[in-house]
Amino acid sequence: MDDYVKKYFKDQKLRQIIEYTTVFLGSSPYNTPAFYSIMSHVDFNLVVYYPQGGFSKIADAYEKIAKE
Repeated sequence: MDDYVKKYFKDQKLRQIIEYTTVFLGSSPYNTPAFYSIMSHVDFNLVVYYPQGGFSKIADAYEKIAKE
C-alpha cells in the first residue's frame, strides 16, 4: 500500500491519511497489498449501508423469520 500511495502523494501527512484504512486491518501500510485501497474507494465514492440499531439487528431479523 505504501509504495502505491507514494506514486500519487508526496506529502507524508497525506499519505498517512490515505493509508489509515490499513489500521482497520490490523496491519501496516508497508505490509498491506494495494488492493485494500478499494476500501477507501468504497467509503468515499460509493454508498455504504449500515443496519439501524447495529449489525445484531440482522441476526435478530433472521431469528424472527425462522420462528415465523
